[in-house]
Amino acid sequence: MPADRLDLAARIAAATKDDTIRGLAFNSAFDVVREHADEATVLTCDPAGKGKRADFSNYAVPDLLTVLWAVADRLERKLGSVEEVFFQAGYRATAGLLGSMLGHTLLAFGRSPRALMAQVPTAFKATTGYGQRFVAWQGETACRIDFDHEFLPLGYLRGAIQAGLDAAGPKNASVEGAAPGFMRASFQVRWE
Repeated sequence: MPADRLDLAARIAAATKDDTIRGLAFNSAFDVVREHADEATVLTCDPAGKGKRADFSNYAVPDLLTVLWAVADRLERKLGSVEEVFFQAGYRATAGLLGSMLGHTLLAFGRSPRALMAQVPTAFKATTGYGQRFVAWQGETACRIDFDHEFLPLGYLRGAIQAGLDAAGPKNASVEGAAPGFMRASFQVRWE
């Protein structure tokens, strides 16, 4: 089933000119297409026809949403679901961020799961021009991460958080999410 066009339209309608995201989010989506399809498919997913953005330049959120939905439509069958496509794009975005200079700065605060999860609001603030994120600790190995005024789909956010958690290498790591309302998300994150 193709990605939900009504959901896409509602997210785009909610955006203002100030709602931006870094190019690395685009590039992670394009890289997922390159891995599972080909360059011609990358270009068909990009309304600009380039298949590349400058990693740390800001771009309009609706442009990324359009790309993500196009990627989901083209890879859903191959990856099994729209959510899995979104998950892989989000996972790759965090992995790319952690490999960048900004990521090295975030990792300087620690590589433990707790230290990395504490940095989720900072990482999103550094890469987006919208929304708020909050971490609430539920013990040493568990937290809840809430997103408010969040344009990215649940699967993308789950992938982004999972990549950060995996970078710390804990055992039995899990990220479970729900959307309690429009442009809101909440995740239970646990590890051993």
